[in-house]
Amino acid sequence: QDDPNVTELRFPLQGITPLEGEGGSVMGWHGNLIHWGSRCSSAATEPRASVACTFCRSTLGHLNKNTLLTREGVRALGLRGRLSLLAHSLI
Repeated sequence: QDDPNVTELRFPLQGITPLEGEGGSVMGWHGNLIHWGSRCSSAATEPRASVACTFCRSTLGHLNKNTLLTREGVRALGLRGRLSLLAHSLI
């Protein structure tokens, strides 16, 4: 049984490839890719910020017990609904 207090890397470190992006860049990757953010440059005047989303097949219907939004559902959201989803994702 794994000890939850021990962190063990289970992938080859030589396979790590850093990706650089200008402010406002969009990056995407396969969902099972190991990924993480890094610290901003010491010369940065603003903190690093990112937004994430997951795209699923429409036939899936739900993800982790959450009903998936359709394009129509997203378009129908008002400001209160959008802020509610954002707040929920941060909790």
